[in-house]
Amino acid sequence: MILATQARAQPIEGGPVVAEVEFLGQATVAGNATVEGTRVGGLSGIVFDEVKGEYLAISDDKGGPGMAAPRVYRLTIGLEDGRLRPRGVRLEGMLELTRADGSRVPEGSVDAEGIALGENGDIFISAEGMPNASSPVPPSVDRFDGTSGRYRRSMEVPEAYLPASTPRRGVRSNLAFESLTLTPGGRFLDTATENALHQDGPAASVERGSPCRVLRFETDSGMPVAEFVYEADPIVGKNGANVAGLVELLAIDESRWLALERSFSTGSGFSVRLYEVSSAGATNVLGADRLAGRADVVPVTKRLVLDLGTIEGFIPTNLEGMAFGPDLEDGRKLVILMADNQLMAFFPSQVVALGVTIGP
Repeated sequence: MILATQARAQPIEGGPVVAEVEFLGQATVAGNATVEGTRVGGLSGIVFDEVKGEYLAISDDKGGPGMAAPRVYRLTIGLEDGRLRPRGVRLEGMLELTRADGSRVPEGSVDAEGIALGENGDIFISAEGMPNASSPVPPSVDRFDGTSGRYRRSMEVPEAYLPASTPRRGVRSNLAFESLTLTPGGRFLDTATENALHQDGPAASVERGSPCRVLRFETDSGMPVAEFVYEADPIVGKNGANVAGLVELLAIDESRWLALERSFSTGSGFSVRLYEVSSAGATNVLGADRLAGRADVVPVTKRLVLDLGTIEGFIPTNLEGMAFGPDLEDGRKLVILMADNQLMAFFPSQVVALGVTIGP
């Protein structure tokens, strides 16, 4: 069944356009599954390793007594007759990410969320930080050796993102660097905040969205080279505890992404939407300390291509990760979505396959 929500509307300026999206099925990973003595869950980011033909998924588990964290799971996702079947995911192994000397990262010190894979096999991880801790931990984007898992270096996160309480500024708790993607060819590494920085505007509510920042690094130097504003949608659903924001980016080229927005309220459940996004014509706000009150900033443009809630018989869960897989036999792009089950043993991790047509 082809689902092309607004897919034939006027294209955004520049580059390829997403023409159609087809739901190809779903699978799950059991909430009580284990690999190498660790519970598989909290899978908040995913990337495809073309060389090895497998996926890498980062867990956002902060660790505990004897528990490796941060850690990356290796898994295979296979389609059968062009469809992802319920048992189409197989766990293959686990890699612990460590400090540069190979020692374990202290428990509770890293909230890993996004993952990207360099052409040389290096693994990049985005972490939200812990701004409300007694000793605040800043958000980060770090590079690790893909074979040993050892830390190599960090990207230079601008000062505007660093948490401070007087005055309140920087990233919001649990609303920071959820996303991570490398542009084709690996020149740039992009991440984004899930909601606005404190000094940029309010967090998302049922009445209004939130101005996120998309932050671009030059991969080799680790230095920031661009920042753009992304207007995330308001929260869907008015009943109970709720949250919404930008949870993943997937680079199509150097000026265009697929973007995943997820909203949750206890009364309405999850709402997940897929957008095509372009930075053409957007204002580069690199180095801006504060954006609140500025009328001169042009945000990136976005166009809805799929509301996953419109798929017949499908109920989205906490989908946070997104990756291109190997191209489908008909030339379309395979896009895999991965859900974070919050490490609940009774709740499986949802995996979704989409066939995406990207036109000239």
